[in-house]
Amino acid sequence: MRRPQFIKTDHIFSMTSRIGIYQFACGTIPDKSYGYSIDDQARALILALFLSQQKKQKKYLKIAHIYLDFINRAQLEDGRFHNFADSSGHFTDRVGSEDSFGRTIWALGVCQSSGPKEMAEKAEKIFNKSRPKIKKLRYIRSKAYAALGLAMIYQAKKDPEIKEELARITKYLTKK
Repeated sequence: MRRPQFIKTDHIFSMTSRIGIYQFACGTIPDKSYGYSIDDQARALILALFLSQQKKQKKYLKIAHIYLDFINRAQLEDGRFHNFADSSGHFTDRVGSEDSFGRTIWALGVCQSSGPKEMAEKAEKIFNKSRPKIKKLRYIRSKAYAALGLAMIYQAKKDPEIKEELARITKYLTKK
């Protein structure tokens, strides 16, 4: 199978506002009525950091900052996150799902391992506030997403406590 020569990225820019990436679109037009989701910010952050590394263009870091800022604003005092925000950026839920938490931990791990220093430090601060909640995850998919984030963080920092948490989760995930 032939690999495409380029990735067309215009759509991610048209879907991104100063608040974050919109949750849905009608064709190529953002459907602003649905607002934003932290799930989409996490996925978009991972993509923007990847594109920044591949294409070496600052425009990808600019939108990555937007997504990380959304995640930061969405964080609750106890370390969990809101998931949904309306088109004005006001959060509409009390707390997000475990899946959205796990995906956010994954994105924070990617940011810590491959983001520029100031973004990595911000992601680490957000992660550290969330870290105690990782042990309380109950669902397989949530744990798997968190494990991806922990693996990225361990790869960057070689922290034995991260390794221990990652081993605990992967042991659970591989039980038969």
